Amino acid sequence: MTGTFARYYAAASPTSDVSRHAAALRMFRGTPAEAGRWARNTVLHATGYSRLGLEMTPERIREFTTRSAAQIIDRTLAYDSAPLSVEREPLQKMVGNCYHGALLGCAFLRHVGIPARLRYGFAPYLFPGKYEDHCICEVLLGGRWRPFDPSYGLEPDDEDPATFVTGADAWLRCRAGEADPDLFGTYALIGDGEARGWFFLRNNLLRDYAALCKVELHPWDWWGLMLGTEEDRAELLDELAKTMLDDRLWAERSARFEADPLVGPRHAVMAIGELAGHFENKEVTLSATW
Repeated sequence: MTGTFARYYAAASPTSDVSRHAAALRMFRGTPAEAGRWARNTVLHATGYSRLGLEMTPERIREFTTRSAAQIIDRTLAYDSAPLSVEREPLQKMVGNCYHGALLGCAFLRHVGIPARLRYGFAPYLFPGKYEDHCICEVLLGGRWRPFDPSYGLEPDDEDPATFVTGADAWLRCRAGEADPDLFGTYALIGDGEARGWFFLRNNLLRDYAALCKVELHPWDWWGLMLGTEEDRAELLDELAKTMLDDRLWAERSARFEADPLVGPRHAVMAIGELAGHFENKEVTLSATW
């Protein structure tokens, strides 16, 4: 990997910039394990919140709309001003999802100059035999990207080729007939509903593409190609997925993301309601700072 490439992913994006919390991060040791632990000390995944029998109040539901690592830290410190390294009680953490945990892990590492990035795709380790919609973090170690999952405590040393399937890999496997598209989607909130299949594969491919271009968006954001039908653009999606497998094309990927409104959102996304309709569908303007 070139120095320019590493520096690109070591620098903060608008959503991963935590420089205004530098004082709270001064004791951060700069390892993926520490990044994951601090992330879990800061945000509690909604499924864990529900398992504890805690009430999902309107204020807690609004926490899902948090779009930056700095804002996540703001919310958590408002509950408890203790250092982020200190294990908090559940009610002293912000409630979020895998996006928030992965974003924090990525932000902490970038804050100390370690190349890191989000990846969207599917986890086979959450529901055996199925591929659950998920977001994790990757860290560049020894010239190689190593996946780790801040939300569930999976570290780079735990890496297994079956641990996580990126959006690009999932799309290409299904297009080649090597995997069943109906196994890819979300099972956590909808059970045996219809939230899986080709449209989920398409959307996670595009969210993964955006994350590779350092635009970290919510799992319910839609734009460009997501607003059409995947069958109409299957060959274009194949092309995008193949470029995502080759990091030598990272600069070309970013240029296309900026230039093509089908691939990258201009200044706004459509936020689609989640959690059984608690959120209304609405246009969200993207900001240069969060």
